[in-house]
Amino acid sequence: MPTVSDEQFAQMLQASGTDCRLQVCSQLYASRYQDAMMAAQEAMAQADAQGMIAALNEVARVFKARDLNLVRANQFLSYAKTGQGQNPLAGFWEEL
Repeated sequence: MPTVSDEQFAQMLQASGTDCRLQVCSQLYASRYQDAMMAAQEAMAQADAQGMIAALNEVARVFKARDLNLVRANQFLSYAKTGQGQNPLAGFWEEL
């Protein structure tokens, strides 16, 4: 990933406004995985029924970017859909 200065990052976040998807993308672009996951989880906590799918996808996007594969992203989406299996969120926070 390219190097993003603090000034560039601040401009990207400001341009994101309140759009969670853009905030998460900005955080990921700057390799700020913890901040990206916090933004995604906040969106999940505040989402109504219609916005929940988009919020869940943002959490999965962070997993994909951090891991460079789909394993935990799919595991998370499966857990969110069925309630069965293991939720990989705890592991994410433990590794940082």
